[in-house]
Amino acid sequence: EPIKEFGAKLKKLEPFFASGESWTPVDIAVPEEYYRGQNNPFFAESLPCFFDAAARSLFLEGFPPRWIWIGRKKNPRLQERQFKSRVVFAFSLGKMSAESQKKILSLIRNGKTVVISPKLPDKDLEGRPCRILADALKAESISIESDRTTSKIFGETIFNMTKPAPVKVESAEIFGEWAGNTIAFEKQIGKGKAIYIGVSLSDRQNSQERVFKKLLIRLKLQPLLSFRSENIEKPIC
Repeated sequence: EPIKEFGAKLKKLEPFFASGESWTPVDIAVPEEYYRGQNNPFFAESLPCFFDAAARSLFLEGFPPRWIWIGRKKNPRLQERQFKSRVVFAFSLGKMSAESQKKILSLIRNGKTVVISPKLPDKDLEGRPCRILADALKAESISIESDRTTSKIFGETIFNMTKPAPVKVESAEIFGEWAGNTIAFEKQIGKGKAIYIGVSLSDRQNSQERVFKKLLIRLKLQPLLSFRSENIEKPIC
């Protein structure tokens, strides 16, 4: 039901993508395994709520999101050329399938886009710690730590590429805790050029992950470039 409801809401946004306004497009990349909620029922319930809130927040501030689902089963024709922009939100990179990781990391290394991710992987595809991966990609990061976590949780990660990005993140701050549902997001989303990312803090005991706190991260955005409407593609769904 949450997935169906999310799809219906997304359809309502489609006319705005072709309205002729000059907006800075933002890609939101979602790995297929999260869309389906595989191995983690929390994502099946929370992702639709979050994306609906994020889409409204982005749209109201002039940052129309494009939706890109990463995964062979969901969109087998997905190619790098479809990532024309610029900013991609990639959620929990470390928990994606190897195929999804390779797709996003390939885009990063080729200078195709800027990626904002709530969490870097604990290790990259070659088994190196995420700190080394961040250094290799010349990433700026803000980490959120807690006494009860066994690994760093990233509130935001900005990969600076040689090409200019359409937006930059002026600041990232912990806005408060959130309940992981639509009502909580609607109450906490405010005005101003900002979007909100929900981050779950967790610890691991005996290979099992336990979520003990959910934080709402506020990212303040500043537009750098503007793209004409003919460059804005419809969502890939």
